[in-house]
Parts: sequence; structure tokens; C-alpha cells
Amino acid sequence: MASIRGAMFLLALIISQAAFADCNTTIPGHYEGRYIDNGNGTITDRMTRLTWMKCELDMVWDPIQNICKTQDAVPGEPLRKSRNWQDTLQATQNLNALGFASATDWRLPNIKELASILELNCLTTSANLAINLDIFPSANSKLWSSTPHRGTVPSGDGSTDINLAWIVLFRSDTNIGARPEEITQLNFARLIRGESKLGGD
Repeated sequence: MASIRGAMFLLALIISQAAFADCNTTIPGHYEGRYIDNGNGTITDRMTRLTWMKCELDMVWDPIQNICKTQDAVPGEPLRKSRNWQDTLQATQNLNALGFASATDWRLPNIKELASILELNCLTTSANLAINLDIFPSANSKLWSSTPHRGTVPSGDGSTDINLAWIVLFRSDTNIGARPEEITQLNFARLIRGESKLGGD
């Protein structure tokens, strides 16, 4: 229980920091120029020093149409945007085997890193997402993090199995914030690379 309270407190701090990059640029302290579009389907966040995929996993950026398009992440693999947690980790490895934007070190963000792109002032109605759609045009309401929930369950051999991992919810009608979810559930993912100033899991 203490670990959950600690995680939620930390998330609240991250959300308050993320307000410096919200969609309402009239708010004092707005971080102008926080995001840099690298022109290759990636975005660099100057605040956290992370590089993000502009589109979610299984999508590619089309600069001509200015949209994210769905396609197979790996040739021959069935098209599937939502995956369980373990399949998402595997799809990340598969993508790195091929490379993306001249890099092979893409990874799932930890819970702190993922929460850093929550932007509450992007919300105007209950249907909107708390994320800057100008920067991240493909956005789903729930994204996997790499952070397992500490409440693991004992397995038959005396070890512990991970059965929950943290997700971030971006849509206001699904309770914005973070929560643990069973790793068998299907969610979406946005990958990152680089070392951030937010620390580990």
C-alpha cells in the first residue's frame, strides 16, 4: 500500500512539472520550445532529454500528409497496435533488430518518463486527451510503461511472477493518471530512447 501511495504522490509531482509544457501557451511559465521535431519521426524533449517516437508503436510518420499511419512493426508480423505487456516488450526488441530513425536502443518508458508527457491543460472537453496532439498526433488513452507493479504474486517454484504493470491513462473520462493493470490486458505503447533526468522505475 505504501508503494502505491508513493507512486501516486510521485505521479502528482510529475504532472505538476508537466504543466510547464501544456497546450495553453498563455499560462505563465509555459516552456516554449520544449519539444524539437527531428524530422525523422522522432521528437526530442529538451526538459527530460528523452527522444520519443512521434507515432505509437506499429505506426509511422508520414511527413507529406502530416499524419501517423499504421503499418506492421516487423515484416510478416500480424498488424496489431494493442498488445499485452510482454508482447509489447518483445515488439520493442523486434523493432530494434531492424532499427528505427538510425537507432537500435528504443525502449518502453518507465512510469515517470511516460507521465512526463501528460499535459492537463490540453483538455477542453471530457473527450480530449491530456497530451499535446501537435507533438504526438497518434495518441491512445492508455499506454504501457516498462514499470512492473511491486505487488507480484508467488509462483509454484517459490519465485514471484509479475502479473501487473503500470499504465498511464491520458483521457479525462478514464481517470487521468497512473494505475497498475494486468499484463494480459491489451494496451498501446510509445517508445523512447536516451537517459532522462527523471530517474529509474
